[in-house]
Amino acid sequence: MKIRLSLIFITLSVFFLSCSNGISQKGEGSVTLDAGRVARYLGQNLSKNRSVSRTIRHTSGSDFDNFMVYKMSIKVSTLGNFETSVQKDFSKSIVNADSEDEYCAALQSFFDTSVGTPISIENIPVGSKIKIKVALTFGEEIDEDAFREVYSQMSDDEYSEMMEHMHERLGTFSETVEGYSDEFVVKSGSNNVTIRLDGREFFVEQFLSPDSNHPIILFNGRDAENVLKYQENAQSKLVIDTTKSVSFTTGASLFSSISGGESITSPMFSSNTFCFADDCIYYFENEEIYKLAKTEGIPQGLGLSNLIHAKFPGDFEGNYAGSIIKIDCLTYYNNSLYFPLQIARTGGYSAHGEYFVKLNLSTNEISYYSNQNFYVSNWRSLIVTSIGGNDYLIKLQGSVLTKYRLSESDGTITLNEEETCSLAYQASDLQLFGNTLYIACYKYQNNTDSPNNYLNSEKTIYNIVSAGGIAKIDLSSGFSLSTWTNGSYYLGMYLGNTYNSNGELLESSPITPPKDQENQYFYGARKFIARRPDDNILVVVDDGVYIDLDAPITKDPNTCENKNRVVTVNLLDESISAVDVNVSFYATAVTGTYFGIGD
Repeated sequence: MKIRLSLIFITLSVFFLSCSNGISQKGEGSVTLDAGRVARYLGQNLSKNRSVSRTIRHTSGSDFDNFMVYKMSIKVSTLGNFETSVQKDFSKSIVNADSEDEYCAALQSFFDTSVGTPISIENIPVGSKIKIKVALTFGEEIDEDAFREVYSQMSDDEYSEMMEHMHERLGTFSETVEGYSDEFVVKSGSNNVTIRLDGREFFVEQFLSPDSNHPIILFNGRDAENVLKYQENAQSKLVIDTTKSVSFTTGASLFSSISGGESITSPMFSSNTFCFADDCIYYFENEEIYKLAKTEGIPQGLGLSNLIHAKFPGDFEGNYAGSIIKIDCLTYYNNSLYFPLQIARTGGYSAHGEYFVKLNLSTNEISYYSNQNFYVSNWRSLIVTSIGGNDYLIKLQGSVLTKYRLSESDGTITLNEEETCSLAYQASDLQLFGNTLYIACYKYQNNTDSPNNYLNSEKTIYNIVSAGGIAKIDLSSGFSLSTWTNGSYYLGMYLGNTYNSNGELLESSPITPPKDQENQYFYGARKFIARRPDDNILVVVDDGVYIDLDAPITKDPNTCENKNRVVTVNLLDESISAVDVNVSFYATAVTGTYFGIGD
């Protein structure tokens, strides 16, 4: 019996203070967890088969069914030079559970009733060196108060005798599972924690507080994920198993938080071209830009198609009649939307009109820039912001960032190129917090490449490259990549030693993260899907493929997996956490001349 369970720790922003080894700083910190999500997550490690058998026995005609309750307690403790604890208790009667499925549903309901109940340890002195211990205890109990109320006529001796008989007849059980964080130094405000269970696994399903005003956008960018199988007579051994292809409905939905295994049951809109504004989201689909208020969820069209037809009538006349509007990315700045616009012949293949456009949301007027040498095709992302009192456009195209001085007069935009920044890998999205620009980067080996990364000099085993990381630029001090505290330019990029086709050693080259370290690295950082600067976190689509480095071609079907994850990057301590979600973002495993990733 399996239950999909999840954990979401509530996390808020923290501010770094200088810390010594003792408790010497002023101020207090705290740790807050969501009781229900702790229960759902740790609950998967309880011996549910045992509780199922007991529950079914209890509900098969016993006169004492109505007096059986299930009790769940969650205790959070600090261990170290500041020790305290807090506990929350929940109880629920589970009856008429005549099958494992009914029991699972009842248990899930039990967990759900406690979702949203915070468990907080507060007033922790800043500078304390502590660990967090989380203990979930779950078990059967006899509700003696309910029994006494029904049989109030019993004497004390009769009551005691009856309770003894009930315990003998039914028996009770109680099981506890515990998780621990690593030791950390307490900082002012709410502190993030990462919980491990028995030292075996990171339980970091997500460190995001539910927040409908700052939603997370999940999307299916593909309508299917390939599943590979081993085939003895195939050149690459791994081929696509068409009978097991997993289908998805393309489109996007908003979530206030993300749990493990999250899926999109009914997309709110069909596009993954969107941007975040102060109090809403803007997205493009079907030649229209829509405004979606974060709290109302009712999209409103901006009338873009009519505006574009009126502004560029010649692009829709004569040989161009029936042309369509294409927008691959957009950004919000100063109550305006900016985007690269292509007007293409029907079918969308031959763009004959290309513009950089500003849509003023206050006046509903369009300004634009047009230059035959300024190609807007294949723009991955863009940001418009103020630097030193002047407005700038920063566009991402392939693996190159370009910065332009932006000015506007009488509906005409002028762009003057100033600087470029080349990345070592492909990049697909940008996000700006303050003066720092963050870049989602990835490295894939696609199915047309010769395997240019081998695990040994004899080239007998090759590796599928699926890796990624986050780069950053401090715009207040120039236009080149800044290093993270570990000295790297790409946070979360797993690097290893490989060999090229000539048998030459390639030191520190991107390589697929090992499975036991996957919660510290990316398979392919692709898109920022939330904007939560107050929490000092980035929320990132992580998309790629995992293949066993020691046995990349094998009969074991579990050595190749499509990876679709939501990753958070804590910008204060530069830690990474990940949760698998049941969506299909961009990439999928494919086979061609060689095994690789299709995007």
